[in-house]
Amino acid sequence: MKIIKKLLLVLFFISNSFSSDLEVIKTQYDSGSFDSAYNQILDYISKGDDKNASSYVLASDIALSLDSLGRANEFLLKAIDLDKTNDEFRKKWTKLDSLRISLKEANRRLESGLINEAIISYENIIDINPKFAMSYFRLGRIYYNDNNLEDAVYFFRKAIDLNPFNSTYNNYITNIAKKLAKEGNDIFRRKDYENAAQKYIQSTKVDPTYTEAYYRAGKSFYMLGDYDTAKEKIELGLENNSQHVQSLKLIGDIESKEGNNSEAVVWYQRAIKTNSNYHIAHYALGKSYFKLEKNEEALNSLKNAVMVDPTYAKAYELIGIIEKQSGNLESSISNFKLAIEHDKKAYIANFRLASVFNEMKNYSEAKIAAKACIDTKRKYAAAWYELGVAEKNLGNMAAAKIAFKEASKDRKWKESAQYEIKMLNKEP
Repeated sequence: MKIIKKLLLVLFFISNSFSSDLEVIKTQYDSGSFDSAYNQILDYISKGDDKNASSYVLASDIALSLDSLGRANEFLLKAIDLDKTNDEFRKKWTKLDSLRISLKEANRRLESGLINEAIISYENIIDINPKFAMSYFRLGRIYYNDNNLEDAVYFFRKAIDLNPFNSTYNNYITNIAKKLAKEGNDIFRRKDYENAAQKYIQSTKVDPTYTEAYYRAGKSFYMLGDYDTAKEKIELGLENNSQHVQSLKLIGDIESKEGNNSEAVVWYQRAIKTNSNYHIAHYALGKSYFKLEKNEEALNSLKNAVMVDPTYAKAYELIGIIEKQSGNLESSISNFKLAIEHDKKAYIANFRLASVFNEMKNYSEAKIAAKACIDTKRKYAAAWYELGVAEKNLGNMAAAKIAFKEASKDRKWKESAQYEIKMLNKEP
C-alpha cells in the first residue's frame, strides 16, 4: 500500500511538473518568443506525456506563428487523434485548412499573372488571419516585383513585426535598401551628389542598420562641401557599426578639410586600428602629420602606406616632397620616380621632379620631367615655368621664352614668368 501511495505521489509531481512546464512555454509564446517556445515544446513532447493533446495544440499555434503551416497542421491532427471528441480542435483545424486552401488559390492566381486578383486574395487572407506573417510577406513580394518599394517595405515590416524569426523577411528589406543604394551609386558616378544623397537617405530609412548607405550619403554631402551634414550621416552609420573603416577615414577627411588636422589624426588612427592594411588611411595620416609639420611621423605613416601597397603613387610623391624639404634631394628624386613609375599620369610628381633637377642644376633631366608633366597636363603653369628655367640654362632662349609665356597665363605664375621673360629680353 505504501509503495502504491509513493508511486501515485511521484506521478502527481510529474504531472504537475509537465503542466507547469507547459504554462512556461505558453507564457513564452504569448510574449512573442516563438523560436524559444518552439524548441521547448518539441523537447516537451519528446520527453513528456505524448498523449497530452493540449501540448500538440500549443505546438500547432507556435508553428503557425513561425509560418510553418505544414507542421502546424501535423500537430493539430495529432491533437485531434488524441482527443477525437474535441470540437474546438476540429474548428481550429477547419480554419487552418481554409488558410492553406486560400494561400494555394492566391498563389495560383499570382502564377497565372492575375496580379490584382492575387493581391485581393492575400488582403482577404490578412483580414481573416491578421497574425499570419507569411501572407503579409507574399503581398509585399508582389509589390517588390512590381518595383513598388514603398508598399513592399510596409508589408515586409508587418511580416517582420509578426514573425521576426524568419530571416527571409529581413533579407527582402535589406535587398530593397541595397537596391536604392545601388541607384544612388549610379547617380553618384554621374557626379549628381545631391540626388545621390537622397537615394542613400531613402536606403537608410528602409534599413536603419545599413551602415554603408549612411557612409555613401556622408560621402555625397562631403562632395557637396556640406561637412556638417556629412558628419551627421556618417556618425549615424557608426552607431550601427563602429568598425566601418571608410566612415572613420571620411570623418578624418572632413576634419582635415576644416583645418582640424589634430582631430583628423585621431580619426585616421582609428581607421588604421580597425584595418591596418588600409593604405589610404596610412597616407591620409601621413598627410595630416605633414600639415602639422611633424615630418618624422609623416614619413613613418607614408612608408606604412607603401609597405601595404607598394604601387601607391601618392604616398611616394609626398615622401618626395618631405625629403626635398629636408634637403635629401637624391631620396626625393627616387620617390618622385617611384610615383611616376606607378602612375603614368602623376603629372605633379613630374613637375616636382623637374624642380629638384633644376635645383641640382641637372637641366637636361629637368627638361625631360617638365615636358612629361606638360604632356599629361597641357596647361599646368608650374611645369611650364620649370621647363623655362631648364631651357634658359641649356642656352635655348627662344624655347625658354615660349615656356615662360605659357606659364604667365596663370595668375599664380604670371609675375615670376614675366620677370624671366624681361630678363631674357635684356640679354644680348
